[in-house]
Amino acid sequence: MVMKKAIHYISFVFYVLIGIYILVSLPILFGYKPLVVLSGSMKPQFQTGSLIYYQDYDGQVLKIGDIITYKDVNNNIVSHRIVKVNKDNYILRGDNNNTNDLNPVTKDQIIGIDSNVSIRLVGYYVYFVNKYLVSLLIVTIMVLVAEFLLSNMKIEPKGGKSNEEII
Repeated sequence: MVMKKAIHYISFVFYVLIGIYILVSLPILFGYKPLVVLSGSMKPQFQTGSLIYYQDYDGQVLKIGDIITYKDVNNNIVSHRIVKVNKDNYILRGDNNNTNDLNPVTKDQIIGIDSNVSIRLVGYYVYFVNKYLVSLLIVTIMVLVAEFLLSNMKIEPKGGKSNEEII
């Protein structure tokens, strides 16, 4: 009986966590891509561990103050604010940084324009789930199968008689 209750509560937690993951993934249906903030370079706009969303860049005109997401020279994905627009590139800086980024960004490097929407701390959860996805899927399936099996199992008292016979 204790095991049955424990599995029930654990499966409830798994249902809630799955629901949260689905909820934060819904903006994908509207063209917004999620991105986990891993550094504090954009504080206070984006806190470390936040989940932010960006839309694909399709060549629209960018201006000073826009926050863009791009791939840097090391192929890292970064979101920083435009501080200067040149003919062939953009100079960027994180809001929390004292200096501009070392390398100007060209249009070819830009992958998106940030929506200025962020959900604090949820990025840690999304990062963890994505990193351990296969293991988490296996554990989730095991817990949910255990709950299903235990919920359909009748528990008999020590005398061997079912609950219905003890009246």
